Amino acid sequence: MMSWLMLAVLAFFRLVEAMPTFHINLDLPPAERFHEVTARFRQDQLAVLAQMKQVLKEKFAEDEVQQWVAALKAHVPEEEEFKEEIAGIAKDLAKGHASEELYDQILLFNAVYELQFTNDCSGILAADVAGTVIHGRNLDFHFLYKMPDGSEHNWPDLAFNAIFWRQGKQLLMAPSFALFNGIHTGMRFDGWSFEQNTRFTNDHKLNLEELKRGGRLFGWTVRHYMQTIPDYKTALEKMSRSHWAAPQYFIMAGAGPFEGAVIAQDRGTGKSLADTPEIQHISKEAGVWNIVQTNDDSNKKADDPRRPLAQMMLRRQHQEDVSTSFMWRDIVSPELRNDMTVFTWVGVPKTHYWFTALRNESIPTDAFEPKALNQGRGKVVGATKWARQALLQTE
Repeated sequence: MMSWLMLAVLAFFRLVEAMPTFHINLDLPPAERFHEVTARFRQDQLAVLAQMKQVLKEKFAEDEVQQWVAALKAHVPEEEEFKEEIAGIAKDLAKGHASEELYDQILLFNAVYELQFTNDCSGILAADVAGTVIHGRNLDFHFLYKMPDGSEHNWPDLAFNAIFWRQGKQLLMAPSFALFNGIHTGMRFDGWSFEQNTRFTNDHKLNLEELKRGGRLFGWTVRHYMQTIPDYKTALEKMSRSHWAAPQYFIMAGAGPFEGAVIAQDRGTGKSLADTPEIQHISKEAGVWNIVQTNDDSNKKADDPRRPLAQMMLRRQHQEDVSTSFMWRDIVSPELRNDMTVFTWVGVPKTHYWFTALRNESIPTDAFEPKALNQGRGKVVGATKWARQALLQTE
C-alpha cells in the first residue's frame, strides 16, 4: 500500500504537468520561437481555429471578416515581429508550407478580445505594510471546440506558461494560450505585472472602425511594452496614453513600494468618456492598500455581485496579513472564482514570485514562496516544472 507521503508526491507531480511551461528565446528569428509550442498543441490549435472560423461565419458578414484581416495586416513597426511569429506558427501547422489561410485565421485569433469573444475576469491588487504589491488574477473564458476524435476541449486545453528570454536572461513571464502571442496576463521581472479585463462597452463593429483609425490590439501592444519598458511608472504612463481599438480595464502592479493601479480605458486615446473612472491607485498616503477590479466601472453600481462581495471580504481583513497566501485565499474565493475560470495567477514583481493554477488544479496553500529567488545558474524561480521539481528536491 502506498504511503500518504508517496500519494502526495504523485499528486504533486500531476500538478506540475497540468500546465506546461515553454521557454521563448527572443534572440531567435521570430518565425522559430514557437516551434515547440506548436508541436505540443498542434491538434488543439487546428481544432480551435476550425471552430472559430465557423463562429465567425455564423456571426459576422464575410466582408467584415475580410476588413478585420486587412486592418490586422496593416504595417505597424512594433507589431511586425509578432506577425513574423504568427507566420512561423502557420507554417508549422501546415507542416512546412506557407499557408495564407492559417496566417489570416491566427491573426483573427489574436484579436479575440476586440472581436468581442471574451467573458468575465477579475483581479485584486494588495499591498503589504512595507508596500510590496501582490497581484492576483482570474481569467474567465468559455469556448468549446471539437477534437478529431469527437471529444470536446475548452480553453484550458490550450494553456501554457511562457517564459521569455533575451541574451541568456529571463525577461518576463506570461500565462498564455497556444496561437495567442500577445500578453493578457504577465510580469516583467523586477518591473511590473499586467492583467487585462473585459469592459462591457466592448463592441466589435466600433472596434473595427477604431482599428482602421490606428487603434491597437492590446495583446501585441502590451507585449511590446513589456519587452521594452523596464519600470512600472513608464509603463503606466504609456498604457494610459496609447491608442486602443477597444475599451477595457488594465490592472498593473510594480516592483516599487505601493506601485499598483487600475485603468478604465476607453476606446481610442486616453479618457474620452465623461463618466469613465479616473485611474485608481494603491496609495500609502490615502490609505488605499487594495483594489478589486472585475468587469464594471468602479464609480458606478456593480453589474454583478463579485466586486461588492470581494470588497466586503477585504474590508474584514487586515493589511498586516497581506502575503501570497493571503492573495491565493482571496482570489480563488467563491466571490470571484467561477465555473468559467480558466486559470488563476498570482505574481509579485518585486520578488519575481509567480504561480499559475488551472481551474481544476490545486492551488499552493502556502503560496509556494521560493526560499531563494535565483537557483540553477541564475534562473528566476517560478511555477515552472523545473522550478517545482528543484524546490521539492531541496526540501
